[in-house]
Amino acid sequence: MRTSVKAIRPVWIWAIALPTVVWIGQDLQSQVRYATSVTSFSSEYNASPGNWSAYQTVGAPNTYPSYGDLSTAWASLTADGQREFLELSYAFPPPSPITTIRIYETFNPGAVDTVYVKNPGTGQWVKVWEGTASPAPAAARIFTVNFPVTAFNVGQIRIALNSPAVAGWNEIDAVGISNDTDPTKYHGGAYDGHDDIIASFSNLDGVSPASAKFLGGVVRRLLGGIVGVWRTRRDSPVRREVHRWIL
Repeated sequence: MRTSVKAIRPVWIWAIALPTVVWIGQDLQSQVRYATSVTSFSSEYNASPGNWSAYQTVGAPNTYPSYGDLSTAWASLTADGQREFLELSYAFPPPSPITTIRIYETFNPGAVDTVYVKNPGTGQWVKVWEGTASPAPAAARIFTVNFPVTAFNVGQIRIALNSPAVAGWNEIDAVGISNDTDPTKYHGGAYDGHDDIIASFSNLDGVSPASAKFLGGVVRRLLGGIVGVWRTRRDSPVRREVHRWIL
């Protein structure tokens, strides 16, 4: 009995496509990571994982680019009562050296004045940026801190805010870390490296430029859908279970 090529086509397509999606997904995750847990904080408006709690900074941004006093971002207990801080952990993908930290500020931005990364070898915080807190325009923004690539893997960061210097609650939606300083690849937490994906397929024997472009578009849409579901389902049972197994 002969097997139709049409009948086996879906099998070999998925046999190639699924490992490729996983492989590319892992490569992209090595570029940008979002917090998997909150290690410590100065205060939170509601207890985690409630609205405006520190837990709201876990995962990719789901408030940005919206601006305002929105419950899906972290807010301190008081608006201007004291200095505030957040300590976040990045357990998955595995820690690696970084050169960029992106802070998604979605209400009364400008209060961040110091950023640290933890050296796992010494257990000490290393300051990678320091500035003066001052009010910024009333709009959501990605506050980007670039610095020389760390000589160690980074799995924890600390953000300090001079909250009294910027009136009102200074709310943070998410914090991304990466080893890539190119801001054009990221928009609201989603990777936009279409050309990188096409190049990956082009390197495979027997794949024409047209096929590489087509496959790149398919994979990009698949990855975009996965990221979209992950971002909008932050408190879903599935995501909580994944966090439990990872951490």
